[in-house]
Amino acid sequence: MPKIRLSLAIVRILLLPATVREGLRTGQSGSLIRLGDDATIETSGASSTGIYAASSSRTELGNNATITVNGASAHAVYATNATVNLGENATISVNSASKAASYSKAPAGLYALSRGAINLAGGAAITMVGDNSSESYAISTETGGIVDGSSGGRFVIDGDIRAAGATAATSTLPQQNSTIKLNMTDNSRWDGASYITSATAGTGVISVQMSDATWNMTSSSTLTDLTLNSGATINFSHEDGEPWQTLTINEDYVGNGGKLVFNTVLNDDDSETDRLQVLGNTSGNTFVAVNNIGGAGAQTIEGIEIVNVAGNSNGTFEKASRIVAGAYDYNVVQKGKNWYLTSYIEPDEPIIPDPVDPVIPDPVIPDPVDPDPVDPVIPDPVIPDPVDPDPVDPEPVDPVIPDPTIPDIGQSDTPPITEHQFRPEVGSYLANNYAANTLFMTRLHDRLGETQYTDMLTGEKKVTSLWMRNVGAHTRFNDGSGQLKTRINSYVLQLGGDLAQWSTDGLDRWHIGAMAGYANSQNRTQSSVSDYHSRGQVTGYSVGLYGTWYANNIDRSGAYVDTWMLYNWFDNKVMGQDQAAEKYKSKGITASVEAGYSFRLGESAHQSYWLQPKAQVVWMGVQADDNREAMVPSSRMIPPVIC
Repeated sequence: MPKIRLSLAIVRILLLPATVREGLRTGQSGSLIRLGDDATIETSGASSTGIYAASSSRTELGNNATITVNGASAHAVYATNATVNLGENATISVNSASKAASYSKAPAGLYALSRGAINLAGGAAITMVGDNSSESYAISTETGGIVDGSSGGRFVIDGDIRAAGATAATSTLPQQNSTIKLNMTDNSRWDGASYITSATAGTGVISVQMSDATWNMTSSSTLTDLTLNSGATINFSHEDGEPWQTLTINEDYVGNGGKLVFNTVLNDDDSETDRLQVLGNTSGNTFVAVNNIGGAGAQTIEGIEIVNVAGNSNGTFEKASRIVAGAYDYNVVQKGKNWYLTSYIEPDEPIIPDPVDPVIPDPVIPDPVDPDPVDPVIPDPVIPDPVDPDPVDPEPVDPVIPDPTIPDIGQSDTPPITEHQFRPEVGSYLANNYAANTLFMTRLHDRLGETQYTDMLTGEKKVTSLWMRNVGAHTRFNDGSGQLKTRINSYVLQLGGDLAQWSTDGLDRWHIGAMAGYANSQNRTQSSVSDYHSRGQVTGYSVGLYGTWYANNIDRSGAYVDTWMLYNWFDNKVMGQDQAAEKYKSKGITASVEAGYSFRLGESAHQSYWLQPKAQVVWMGVQADDNREAMVPSSRMIPPVIC
């Protein structure tokens, strides 16, 4: 048959369910169909195909082509031993509502097999929809098929991709791997997974490069190689009850400023997590972010493994932002070839001084001196008389049996890690809790005394029991590890006055009064290890009663007892560096009992000298509400303080 060559400028092909199932078909060897820009192909029906290319034919579509297929086992582009070239910005949609009986009949956007090739000049939008879209493939190759999107462009892919091995060993075609190449740029997005399935004669190839692109990985995936350039992000998806995901790279991984976002239960070494597994080599630099899935934070020893490398581990992985859980900051640390999340402080390597060659002094050789000759003196020989010695039996010697050496079993050469890295927010939570329980704490002498004033109407001098207390304070403390330094600045305003006064014997005095207050406290905590900081703030009010008894109200000598009880409520805030602000409330009762005894030691004409031993017991019952941090879904971070 003669070769067919057809070129059309603008085409719209619409096929309803019928016996003809291909919108565009090239099946003659050497034939060519070329459509111009803005071509539209739409088919409907079981096993329908938008473009069917076979038998060494070639099909070409211009830019902005739209291919829409509907039906069970439908394919937008099907290339078998033929070539299909798609222009830039192709839009492909496959809607299949029926379950496929096999891989070969699974709905697909781009399907190349038997050395068929589908070439993308630029980006493409490929969408798989329908009730069984999870059993379909946006891109699928097998038996040597190739889908080549390495020219780059904006890809929007909603679906999985699959390379199902090389050309079968029984095929008459030369051996060729099934291959998918994607160069995703210009804000590309891919929602789906990647699968490479083995074949008898080889393995499929999926090669991906990403720049300014996002891959939302919906299931554990496999690629042949991956290059993650600046602006590229891979999000490991995770829903409750779903297995944790692993991205496997069969060959090499290259990071050029891209980012991996893992999901991890941030606890100890046995925490569950997503992982990157590289069977080849790594190079370049990659940023790491972590979504905490229910972890409350814990001390690690080895760490939580997130990257496993079988080949040369020359690539580096560093955290893109803070990784926090509970009281701990986590770091990304390399151990051997692999990378871990750890909550401990990596000890500084000891400094080994350079070896110094010993200084060997030059030997001092004295000048030789010839001695004067001396005649030798030969003594007369002395021959002793022979003596027969008495035989002596040797005493027995007990053998020495060395103590057995028992080898250490199960002990590691690595010294145990004892210091872990705490978040500065720990200091802010502690400071907030401390302030809420102590801001309105007073002693008797904080409100002691009567105020004299002149009545403006009568001119009489009067005495009032009303009082006001203004206090500004600065406090500082370090945590027990020595890592966190906290500074607190506070202001308190309290007002009060007696409600009643009386005496039972004319000498003692009883007072009952009411008081209320406003307070504000702000704190800042700095970590000397991570250099991160956090800020805390407490604002609140109090109302309550007080009561006082003096044994001697005339000169206030002798015993006294003072009590008070307050109800306090506060708005609290903790603002960690690079973290969302945490807001929570606290409330509770504080109460005090104070007692003392005043002794007059002496007096003069104008002054007297007193000694007053006293003691005070305070109940601090202000407790914070349960708080779930935005990145740490654990409950209360700091327990209530009761003194």
